Amino acid sequence: MKPIYAAAVIFSVLTVGITATYLNFNQIEKNADGFSSSVSKKYREFLSDYLWNRMDIYHHLWEFSGKAPSLENNSLFLIRAAALINPRNEKVYSLGAFLLYKFNGKMIEARDFLMEGLRNNPDSIRIWMAYANFLYLVEKDSLKAFHTGKRILRRAAETDLEGEEGITFVRMLTRAAFEHGFYTEANGYFAILSAMVNLNATDLEQMRIIKEYMNGKNRKKTED
Repeated sequence: MKPIYAAAVIFSVLTVGITATYLNFNQIEKNADGFSSSVSKKYREFLSDYLWNRMDIYHHLWEFSGKAPSLENNSLFLIRAAALINPRNEKVYSLGAFLLYKFNGKMIEARDFLMEGLRNNPDSIRIWMAYANFLYLVEKDSLKAFHTGKRILRRAAETDLEGEEGITFVRMLTRAAFEHGFYTEANGYFAILSAMVNLNATDLEQMRIIKEYMNGKNRKKTED
């Protein structure tokens, strides 16, 4: 057996065993005192994180294996299992939706999954960022993505924007603002983006156009 498939089998066995254990804990939690309920809650969080990690690993195994369908099916199963076990696990919804639409073409399922995530976590900046990205990248509604993203950014802490998801979100917001001629806002978003990552060629070209616009606007004010 190829190592990549052996690893998948091991993960499958572990996942089934842990999920079965979770079902027992879930029943215990319904009838537990405060201490037991707290322990069960921690176990749910641990198990959901474990499945999230397996989901990410399965996806990369899928890529390296020449995209074997069985591996990606396992990944899709784990998306649902991880959310079922702990609906408060924000990263399950953001990564899960991305895998659904980006690599499986399941646009409706991805949107429904994000909506489920927002119902369970209405204040989650992470899921809201994923939703704004989805509006822009998948539904091609850049204006709605802009207004949604603008509201999110007002509420976001600096730590919310860390990592690849934050970079993708801020870059999306700059693109959406630029496309609709909101150059003042786009200029501010580019300042945030440039502090996060090295700007690419498209970023720099859009910044050049914005700077020309801003300089022309300032010259006009001076002349008036």
